Amino acid sequence: MRAKESRPPGQQASVMVVDDDVVLLKRLKIALEKAGFLCFTAETAEQMNAVLSVRDIDAILLDVGLPDEDGFTAMRHLREEQLDVAILMVTVRSEIEDRLTGLQGGADDYITKPFDTREVIARVEAVLRRREDSPFPVGERFPAIIGGWTLDPGSRRLIAPGGHEIQLTSKEFDLLLVFARNPGRTLTRDWLQYAVNQRAWSPLDRSIDILVGRLRKKLQRAPALRDALVSERMLGYRLTTTVTYS
Repeated sequence: MRAKESRPPGQQASVMVVDDDVVLLKRLKIALEKAGFLCFTAETAEQMNAVLSVRDIDAILLDVGLPDEDGFTAMRHLREEQLDVAILMVTVRSEIEDRLTGLQGGADDYITKPFDTREVIARVEAVLRRREDSPFPVGERFPAIIGGWTLDPGSRRLIAPGGHEIQLTSKEFDLLLVFARNPGRTLTRDWLQYAVNQRAWSPLDRSIDILVGRLRKKLQRAPALRDALVSERMLGYRLTTTVTYS
């Protein structure tokens, strides 16, 4: 289960807008940030999942018509993973069947385009308020155990069974966290670039390869993790070590 800790009082709520309309993304990001939210954006379901690999998100505005996966399917996958996040479906469709599909599938609300950004903000605030007032507690974030080492998203530390730790930079930690949440899965450079740096990858960009190299070098100090990150030629990288949760 991927779940986050309760947000401390006064901390900004985080919202991710997932839509392939870049003009709409920009407009909603500006409006949400003016309203006091921390806002992330994604144009595809893949980019959304990349962000969720390293960020705790309180609410997602999820468009139904994504280019790589329809929003209903993307929402179903999030609910199957038991991710603790509010989901507001966004679509140009207004048919009752579509709204029922979204709500019955686990959506917290449903917004039809075109809309006023003030309505979107009001709906996000209302959904988050309902969830905070819910009698069901928010799940705690459990540290991941990788080859006997503890990767703790709360303290952002990589700790050995004996208690000592490997000092990781913020980017190195985020990168390892992405792999830990996707064990055995080959992650493309585009996925990793978006998850860690919030930008698209280009063939001339070597930043992810350099970051992976730095992380691998530090993991040499952990015998069980020395060969944990493998390269998949022309594809990306994969974590081969089993990941469990304490």
